[in-house]
Amino acid sequence: CDVSGSVVAHVRFVLLFLYALQGAVADVRSFAFSHRLFDVSAPLAQLPFEDAMDLILKEVGGGATDYGQAWLDLQQLHADCIDKRTTLLVLGDGRSNQTDPRLDIFAQLADRAKRVVWLCNEPPVRWGSGDSCMLQYRPLCSHLTHCASAADLDRAIDEALGAYA
Repeated sequence: CDVSGSVVAHVRFVLLFLYALQGAVADVRSFAFSHRLFDVSAPLAQLPFEDAMDLILKEVGGGATDYGQAWLDLQQLHADCIDKRTTLLVLGDGRSNQTDPRLDIFAQLADRAKRVVWLCNEPPVRWGSGDSCMLQYRPLCSHLTHCASAADLDRAIDEALGAYA
């Protein structure tokens, strides 16, 4: 989950989604990042939502995004939690502030997982503009969709679950 400054308007929404997943899906590991990736599973599982959100934003949020560094951190520190049973769910805008998006590492992570589902808070017309790397990440995703509201989330979940049918 990207909690950088560029997604500040959607941070509460995506963290609430992650919070709900903690109680609904077995074996969920949750990570948040701006420029570095942090495992936020414990606060999401153990604290009331507002406290978990405040802690995550204090420790991780608001900085400049570096997706490449986040993928590197995930690979080096947590690759063992991704296997052919894993759905890698990415919540973020794919804007990497002119840093290397590390498509090579993302491709390796995607290859380890059963599927990659990316929910992007920006509409498709903005993908590829400025520092957006969404068009580069798109071929590596099993499913990529715009998701910026509860209605979008409902649709995205239906689409993603359709892949299991």
